[in-house]
Amino acid sequence: NTSGSKGITNTLTPGSSEISAALGSIKSSKVILKVTPAQLISIAVTPINPSVAEGLIRQFKATGTYTDHSVQDVTALATWSSSNPRKAMVNNVTGSVTTVATGNTNIKATIDSISGSSVLNVTPALLTSIEITPTINSITHGLTKQFKATGIFSDKSTQNLTQLATWISSDPSKIEIENTSGKKGIATASKLGSSNIKAVYKFIQSSPIPITVTDLKLKSITISPSSSSIAKGLTQQFKAIGTFIDGSEQEIRNLVTWYSSKSDVAPINNATNEEGLATALSIGSSDIYAIYNSISSNKINFNVSAATLDSIKINPVNNNIAKGLTQQYTALGVYTDSTIQDISDSVTWSSSNSSSISISNSTETKGKATALQIGNSKITATYNSISENIDITVSAATLSSISISPINTNINTTVSKQFFAVGTYSDGTKADLTSSVTWSSSNQSQAK
Repeated sequence: NTSGSKGITNTLTPGSSEISAALGSIKSSKVILKVTPAQLISIAVTPINPSVAEGLIRQFKATGTYTDHSVQDVTALATWSSSNPRKAMVNNVTGSVTTVATGNTNIKATIDSISGSSVLNVTPALLTSIEITPTINSITHGLTKQFKATGIFSDKSTQNLTQLATWISSDPSKIEIENTSGKKGIATASKLGSSNIKAVYKFIQSSPIPITVTDLKLKSITISPSSSSIAKGLTQQFKAIGTFIDGSEQEIRNLVTWYSSKSDVAPINNATNEEGLATALSIGSSDIYAIYNSISSNKINFNVSAATLDSIKINPVNNNIAKGLTQQYTALGVYTDSTIQDISDSVTWSSSNSSSISISNSTETKGKATALQIGNSKITATYNSISENIDITVSAATLSSISISPINTNINTTVSKQFFAVGTYSDGTKADLTSSVTWSSSNQSQAK
């Protein structure tokens, strides 16, 4: 009833009301005004255009704006969808989004015909944690232990971070841990006591592992394999397992001193990182054993047999043969002791495409290949289970010779004579080359 706005009705709450007008003693009829609930006019989806790492979960929210300017959380009322489920999947009831692969997708919330959306950018997976294994609680004084760091990413994938992480010991005087490239994660029990071991990579730290350096006494040493026989020229890696008085066992290959009863047959290495590596030097046998602090291991009889074929090399490595030509191939056997021997007559030769190139296994012509047709083939030499092959291409026939006719012709002065040139090719075919060749005369004053 305010001057200038008379007759304007403001709806406040849902319901009904009778509207009438009066002037003096004259009243209008009554009009019933029904007020309905406010209507949804828009939806906003948040967070707005976020970036989320692959494998993570993000909750989206839908906020509705109504005709009465009120706002309301309509997350549970909306139907949710993802424009690219291969990038991110959304729970169509709750709005919870799980990222699947890097890329973009639209996350949409819809109620009736009203919708709102947000662009989700899925970024590469993030490192979320680091685990150290093995989770042991003690190392015997003087021994070493290799630890491994495994990175766990937001997409649940894992990666070996042992050589990438920085290793930390809370008390290096008790346990030293390597950070040298190629040796990272190797802990050495230097002094009785305890220390915490952890790995750090890109600001992510593993949980520390408390380790105690104990003073257990070694009871026995067992080396393996229990028996060994290898060909001359090969090597055999031996292991040493120490058994302690509490029954625990540990690899001590790098702590023992290795011995061979016959170093001329099979010398064994004590160099760093090569401990226990025996080399089959000559045919015969030798006893291999290890000693640590006056404790001797079992002895293993190590037999060295004659060198065996290790690989085959084919010569020449000629990858192209003209049609009609032949090529003699030889096979060289490389043995375990690095010696090389011609085994051309012992191998079986074969061609993968015998219509293009054939190769002989006959006694007199073994290894001789003949180029039959333009094409490709593999030539293989096989002996027992060892084989080698080379790729061969047969190219077009090449010109081998030219003959001219007629031969030794006598003609009168000022008379012309036609000569012809015929080419013979590597595949035996002939062709008239009269107009293709360059002609010459040894005496231009007599004939040209």
